[in-house]
Amino acid sequence: MKKKGFTLIELLAVIIILSIIALITVPIIMNVIEKARIKIAEDSIYGYVRAIENKTSLDDMKGIYYEDKANYSYDEIEVDTKGSKPIGGSYTLEDGEVTKGTFCINGYTINYQNRQAKVKKRGCEENNIKQQGSIKLSSNSGNYKYPSSGTFEVIENISNGELSCTSSDESIAECSITNNIVTVTPKNKEGSTTLIITSKETNNYTEATASHVVITADSLLSVTANGFTGVYDGSSHGITVVSEGATIKYGETDGTYNLDNSPTYSDAGTYIVYYQVTKEGYKTVTGNKTVVISKAEGNVSISTTSGEVEKGKSITFTIGEATGNLSCTSSDENIATCSISGTTVTVNGLVPGNSVITINVAASTNYNATNIAYSIIVKETSILTSTNNCINSGTCSKGTLVNVQVNDTEKYSFYVIDDDGKELTLIMNKNLGDTVAWISKSDYEAAGGTKFGNTGNNSKGPLTALKELKTRTDGWTNIKAYDYILEDDYVVKYQPIEITNVRARMLTLTEATNLGCKNNPNKNSCPSWLYENLSVENTLEKPTAYWLSTANTSPTDLAVGISWYGYSTNYGVQNTGYYGIRPVIKVSKN
Repeated sequence: MKKKGFTLIELLAVIIILSIIALITVPIIMNVIEKARIKIAEDSIYGYVRAIENKTSLDDMKGIYYEDKANYSYDEIEVDTKGSKPIGGSYTLEDGEVTKGTFCINGYTINYQNRQAKVKKRGCEENNIKQQGSIKLSSNSGNYKYPSSGTFEVIENISNGELSCTSSDESIAECSITNNIVTVTPKNKEGSTTLIITSKETNNYTEATASHVVITADSLLSVTANGFTGVYDGSSHGITVVSEGATIKYGETDGTYNLDNSPTYSDAGTYIVYYQVTKEGYKTVTGNKTVVISKAEGNVSISTTSGEVEKGKSITFTIGEATGNLSCTSSDENIATCSISGTTVTVNGLVPGNSVITINVAASTNYNATNIAYSIIVKETSILTSTNNCINSGTCSKGTLVNVQVNDTEKYSFYVIDDDGKELTLIMNKNLGDTVAWISKSDYEAAGGTKFGNTGNNSKGPLTALKELKTRTDGWTNIKAYDYILEDDYVVKYQPIEITNVRARMLTLTEATNLGCKNNPNKNSCPSWLYENLSVENTLEKPTAYWLSTANTSPTDLAVGISWYGYSTNYGVQNTGYYGIRPVIKVSKN
């Protein structure tokens, strides 16, 4: 049998097919191999970083500490780790943590940052692996006005490389650096230039740059302008404008600058002052500032802040300093009203009570409105007058002469018998009207008395004198009426007498005795004011004595009285020839 082999064409076809298969598969296989190598290199960096962090953590517990810095050499801290170790590079250590770095491992340059390892490029050498340098600026652009310089700051320079600055157009602005502070010096040309801030390459970091755009304007004047804000003080105020070497003009309307000095104002209000600043070679500067003068607090003073006035009467006080027009109001016009004439305030008391008079000061050009209070007490009309001030303060001594307005038309003189501090007990300085019996026969019998006889009887009390006293004093409407029980204060001769709604009573023997009166014949034993205005006995003038409320014990037809002799004596109860009545009243001192 004849053997057959491959023809040349068939061999060529097989070779071509195999070549095509190789062309397709070899790159794929090589790529898979490359990715595996990269993965191994990256994983080795992860293991290396963890080994460094584990070592610093364990050493920290042993009291061995590593400083934070940005340029640790790849082999500065020795560690054991699985996988390959870097043969070059550096990293940053912060608080025991590797925050970033650049390493040469297994022929790859790998960047490590944010806990991620990434191959940067294939191929590296031990001595040329550097971290990426980086700088940050406090500002990436700024406006500058000639001739004032400005500054900004390099706030981060990772490599701590030497800093330098260049300008893309030095006819617009120049720059310089001192201790991370970049000074920008604008030139007398308007425009824009870019400043390049460079951090020089170091052993472990590449060169880094950042840019700052400078925008300059035409030459501008440096002008400081201030207005005024304050409270009215009577002084004049304006604005202040300062610009070295410039001409400054002022005006009160926009566009008109015809004053060499700022206009000034003293009254409260808001005023706008305009200004113009000029200087050769500089742009003219115009503007305005405001003068604001607020109203001051209003002010008012009065001569006194309180007072008292009797019902139906008025009282005045004066207003001192006041910053506006005056008016007054009363918190209760039923109690008191007020009026103002010039600086005098008149307060009229209407009824007893308390009210507050407010003195109102209206707002004026320079002052706010204000007010002040005056307290008024309206009292009942005083019916007492005396040259002795004891009725208003202190204690009145016995025998003090007091005038009493008993009603709207009648006024009599009285003497003080007693003063308890609140109330005066007074006796009239003369008898009231003509003479009267202590008790008449008809009054005695009407009261149930018997055996009155021709000489009378005192066993029923001074009914006639009391009745006459009430009749003669009922019209004393200014004296408060009251009820009381009259009792004999000697040796009891008559039953207590209930007396209602009376305004006066008779003097008792006890009171007369306490005042010094003694019985006949002790002449002038009573104080002289107690027997004033009595006529001498056996004259045509009456009366010569006045009754007390006391009955005599024996004989039973006598009662006690005060005679013109100035002592207490006895007289027939029904006699109307010489004895009369002298009222005793009580009056409040307030």
